[in-house]
Amino acid sequence: MSFLEHHGPVRYACTCGELKPISRVFFCRHCSKIRCGFCVCHEVDARYCAVCVDNIPAAEAWMKGNCCTRCFTCPLCDHNLMIRITASQSKSKEKPEGGEKDESKTGDKAEHPKKFYYLNCFFCHWTSRDIGLPDQTTSSGNWPESENPQSARINALIEYYKAVSVNDKLLKEKKQPSPRRAYSHLSGMTASMALRKAGLPSFAASTLGFSSLQDLRKVPEITPAAPSDETNDLPEEVFTTTPDLSKVTTLEQRLRVPYLQCEDTSKLKLCRSLLLTKRSQRCRECEHNVTKPEFNPGSIKFKIQLSAYFHIPDIHIKSCDPLLPGKESNLVIKISNPTLHPTTIKLIPLEESDLYPPVVNADGKGAGEPDTKDVSLPVSKRSPFMKVDPRAINVNLTATPSLPTTSIVLPGRDDVAEYDDTSENQSFNEDKKFIVWKIGNRAAIKLPIRPKEELQPGAEVNLGFIMSHTYINTIIQEKDQQKIVHDVKIILTPGKIAS
Repeated sequence: MSFLEHHGPVRYACTCGELKPISRVFFCRHCSKIRCGFCVCHEVDARYCAVCVDNIPAAEAWMKGNCCTRCFTCPLCDHNLMIRITASQSKSKEKPEGGEKDESKTGDKAEHPKKFYYLNCFFCHWTSRDIGLPDQTTSSGNWPESENPQSARINALIEYYKAVSVNDKLLKEKKQPSPRRAYSHLSGMTASMALRKAGLPSFAASTLGFSSLQDLRKVPEITPAAPSDETNDLPEEVFTTTPDLSKVTTLEQRLRVPYLQCEDTSKLKLCRSLLLTKRSQRCRECEHNVTKPEFNPGSIKFKIQLSAYFHIPDIHIKSCDPLLPGKESNLVIKISNPTLHPTTIKLIPLEESDLYPPVVNADGKGAGEPDTKDVSLPVSKRSPFMKVDPRAINVNLTATPSLPTTSIVLPGRDDVAEYDDTSENQSFNEDKKFIVWKIGNRAAIKLPIRPKEELQPGAEVNLGFIMSHTYINTIIQEKDQQKIVHDVKIILTPGKIAS
């Protein structure tokens, strides 16, 4: 779990305040904002087995406990089990007439080879015969399943809480009686009397599947679980024999079958392969998809893939001089344009006030913010799943960079130009004091940085700036909204103070 705490040297600030590398953020082209894993909603599109590559409907997967019915995993090492074939010879019991053996007639019926199937693990060489499972006569195999000893108790609890939830739902939806103009039905009787005379249940009970409201209030009785002071005694073999640790199951092996939790490896049961899911992710604000995989379980392609490294310039740290407190060091970064259109990049200083979310007025605009035209796509009906309030960026800036005052123009990505060594572009008007080299859609920039004087040796150095770049949105129909100026807050961690 160390990767959860580890952060890369270059991090992009999401609209919610989280800092993520560019490989873990998305760019919504409809609202023109960066989204991280917390700013998207996950939807399960398909459930499939990774072994047999078979799609399984949601209802069938729920009934089977999200497990495949044909594939199994090894209870020892959790690898996939393969089906092996073995043949056995069975002699015929038929005898020729007259008590004499006729080799010409009985030679073909003397022996009948029969195929048997068993499961084998190619990794640890575990077989289904190790736990006493008989070989099957078919490849599909009717392998015996281990039953849960507490299944009756679990079913009773499910039925009990179903009845409780239905009663709670009925009480919440029950309306207070209000005076009406007429209580009689068209036939001269009240509506409830008309239904009762016709032998029909009331509307509230019929919609929920009950014959009457009296049956609705009946909750099945259930015996509550009671704690017990009795504990099982240890077997005598624990004190008389030396335990063989190779035959004792580990914690992972026991939790694969939680309702059994066998202590001996010879008592392990077959484990069915768990199903995998294909998920699509939606933006919480505009509800458009940022990722959507193909339905075919054998394909790894995506129908929609709006990862940030396809649309936002990528920044890498090339080199950095030793960092000393109060002294200037040179930091070289590389900026790449991943799009097919040229982009103009300008680096803006990041102040301490930019780390905190802007103050929003009652009308939804920031304090002192002029009326500007929204660059996001027009949406006829916006009903976001969840409104996420912006948070402050949790980082301590300990260094100040010197940024170029002019803009940097990077051409679009050209796959052919990457293999051309003579494609170095020297005819640019950028500040040569900061530009180290510029080849194709990539450029190296030298940034002088100065860490704070109060930093101690071994302290981490963090610096930041705002990268303002132009983006061509190809899905927008209006021509005046195709070119968008997008700002991204970048946090760099070049290293630690040298001792």
